[in-house]
Amino acid sequence: MDLDRRRRLVEIAAAEFASEGYGNASLNRIIDGCGMSKSSFYYVLNSKADLFEFVVRELLDSAAGTISIPKPEEFAGCMFWPRLERFFADLVVASQTHEWFLTLGRMFYSQSPSTEQGTVSDTLAAVRAWVEELLLVGRASGAVRDDLPEAL
Repeated sequence: MDLDRRRRLVEIAAAEFASEGYGNASLNRIIDGCGMSKSSFYYVLNSKADLFEFVVRELLDSAAGTISIPKPEEFAGCMFWPRLERFFADLVVASQTHEWFLTLGRMFYSQSPSTEQGTVSDTLAAVRAWVEELLLVGRASGAVRDDLPEAL
């Protein structure tokens, strides 16, 4: 698939999934919006679930090229809260600058094809692991209370 058609497919499918949720998203509307035939769509992808995964991966790749995720160690010591504030400010700027950033967020919290496996669940697990590491750094630095359970 050429780059322009690929980009159009991602844009239209992402908008459909983000606005309608996975369950209510119409593959026919997506295919029509892209000006594709069903046969050309199914030549590239096997299903709506495959399309969802494809779109999420494409948007995550865009995010990776736009947002730098700092290592938890970068938050050590007295830099914990200022560094965290700067990181969240970067996320806010990304959400204001790149429409696809918010679209990706909507897709993550809509009903994805499977919550137990796939790109969404893998990414959310990675985010949880990063946050857990970050909290350990915060506790070790004295910036985060340690009298509460870690799972909280």
